[in-house]
Amino acid sequence: MSIGRIQLNRTIEKIIKHYLNHGRYPSFQTITSHLSSWLRKHHPGAPTFKPNKARKKEASNHKSYNQNIKEIHTDLSDAYQATIGHTKQVMDNFDYIETERKKLKHDLLLLEKDIDKLLMLETNVDYRYFEGEIIGFENASYVNQELSSISLDLENQKVTLKDTNHLSSKIKINPSLASFKTLMPASRTAALESLSRAFDDKSNTAWWEVVKTKTPGSTEDESSSGMRAELTVLFEEVTVVNEIRYLPHHGKTVSTKIEFTADGRSFHPLPGNHNFRDVTDLEVWEFDPITTIGFKFIYEKKEHDDRSAGQYQFYFGAKDISFFQKKYESEGILYTEPIAFNMPVRVLSMEANHSLPSGTAVDYEVAVYRNDKVVNELNWHPISSLDDANPRYSQYIEFNTKYYRTAHMQKAEATGEIINGMRLFRLIKDNGEPIISEIWDSVELGTEKETFDNIKNAKLFRGINQWKRERIYTPFSGEVPLNHVWNDIYNKRPENIKIDYLPISNTLDLTGSEGGKRDNFFRFTTCVYVDEEKVQPLSLSLIKTLSNGIRNRLGTYAVYINQQRQKTTHDEVTMTLNPGWNEIMILYHWGNMQERKDLPADILPDETYLGKFNFLDQTKIRADIQPMTFIEKDRLFYNVSPNNRSYFTIHERQVVLNYLPSNCLFQFRYEADISEELAMQELILRATLKRSNGNSNATPSINQLKLRIR
Repeated sequence: MSIGRIQLNRTIEKIIKHYLNHGRYPSFQTITSHLSSWLRKHHPGAPTFKPNKARKKEASNHKSYNQNIKEIHTDLSDAYQATIGHTKQVMDNFDYIETERKKLKHDLLLLEKDIDKLLMLETNVDYRYFEGEIIGFENASYVNQELSSISLDLENQKVTLKDTNHLSSKIKINPSLASFKTLMPASRTAALESLSRAFDDKSNTAWWEVVKTKTPGSTEDESSSGMRAELTVLFEEVTVVNEIRYLPHHGKTVSTKIEFTADGRSFHPLPGNHNFRDVTDLEVWEFDPITTIGFKFIYEKKEHDDRSAGQYQFYFGAKDISFFQKKYESEGILYTEPIAFNMPVRVLSMEANHSLPSGTAVDYEVAVYRNDKVVNELNWHPISSLDDANPRYSQYIEFNTKYYRTAHMQKAEATGEIINGMRLFRLIKDNGEPIISEIWDSVELGTEKETFDNIKNAKLFRGINQWKRERIYTPFSGEVPLNHVWNDIYNKRPENIKIDYLPISNTLDLTGSEGGKRDNFFRFTTCVYVDEEKVQPLSLSLIKTLSNGIRNRLGTYAVYINQQRQKTTHDEVTMTLNPGWNEIMILYHWGNMQERKDLPADILPDETYLGKFNFLDQTKIRADIQPMTFIEKDRLFYNVSPNNRSYFTIHERQVVLNYLPSNCLFQFRYEADISEELAMQELILRATLKRSNGNSNATPSINQLKLRIR
């Protein structure tokens, strides 16, 4: 609230009080009339103090003097109140803006991930937005042949399951069931070499047929030349076929299409997209297994081979025509050689050009290459092709390039700086070196290098393998100490609470180095991590044998597990520890139980003991269950009370606190980006080709793999 607003409120209040004191309630017009009169003489926001001038040798007037003092006091009070109001408003605005900034930053990070994902998964994205690598099989450079158990077909540039030669079979052909005929009018044929020679398995024989016409022929209309013919080959019985090999012997190029028949009458095209081919050399048709009784080869020749005696001659023929029922192994694995990239690989997607007949599948996996590990020890990530309509695995892999650094320290010292009246303290290592800027010995990365990482997600844990001890003096009344009492003390007398940390053990120290009245109200806190639920007893000792031999009970206690007060029986509680971190609080209030009053200092115990649960056997222990909260330095310096010990900041690359800790072992942990030189830049791809047990004639095939990275 501004000074002018404070003055206006005070004036309006004064007008209303004046009329109420006289038993009248002023109307709105009356208030505005008096306020207008005041505004004609005063300017809101200006000081009300006006010095009274005194003439020389004039008698002093105490009323005038006191009036000036009162005006000065009023102006200073208004300025103080306005300053507090403005400061609170600035702090509220700062918190609001800081919250909005974090929200925007979080939303932008999510948006960035979504954009990266879209770039990696869309098929029609400009390749300038990502790096890539195309794995082809024109040669064996991408295939680790020592580890792979697949068949590499360089001629057809693909990878398949291995052919089990001892189980595969070639189908025997009866030449009498094969016939050749032309599909053009006004033509006649003559066999220069018998059709049976195409099926005799001899390399030095061939079937050769000539077709003669008086015109150049016509394949489309009267203006185009050419010849069409067909060869029909029927089997003696219905057979399963999945491969045809055709070695031509026909002069100029012949375009060939193959059809199959299940009944010997109606024919259908072969399955697949590469049925119609221009045949000049050995051609192999591989397709899903089909049950058939024969095939038809449909030929089309665009140009005659010879012209003699006024006739156009077209040659057709083959050195070998073979039909196979091939069988494949049930599984094969393709390992690529390490694939190097020119940038660190953070995200990856893959587009696979493969053929998957019914009953077959290919599973793809990628891993970061490590030359110190065998392939089976690598961390493999399954991935599906980005064009897969029903992906079994993720189509987008985000590699964990985060690296967490951890440092332990127990020493703290004053920095010598005082900001906004607050002394600053920094944490240091035992050798006096700072925590963040130092030489890190990284076993994981295999390097020793001075780091100036961009610190992210910084966390500071207190009391590693320690008890947190809070103590204060309060008069003993004999009541059971409860947690809410400590909360009241923190709200009313936080400066009187002494906090320090003790090594973890079953013996709790109750002494202090300070003089004067000894503390008698204690709270010990530690947190235990367990992997599975445990039920453990915990016993406490409050009996002390006095000098006269009498055993006396000294004080009261309470035990809390995860903020829940535990039921006690004969100074023993049963603790139920849940998987994860469990907070254990033990409260003591020492005093004379018979007379409900304080004990003399010489009778107060120096230590107490815990039994049945061995704290030294626990693998993970820390005093505070929650880490200290990282905030920006300006908030710590200007918005946080010196008594609030829940925050820390990074100032000039040092971990800075607003208090000096006592005997506390800290663990500082933060996420650091791995440098570009150390980030992985090589990947290995593994493809597992499989077929079902009852489908030995089919094999999946991989023609090409496209990798995208960012």
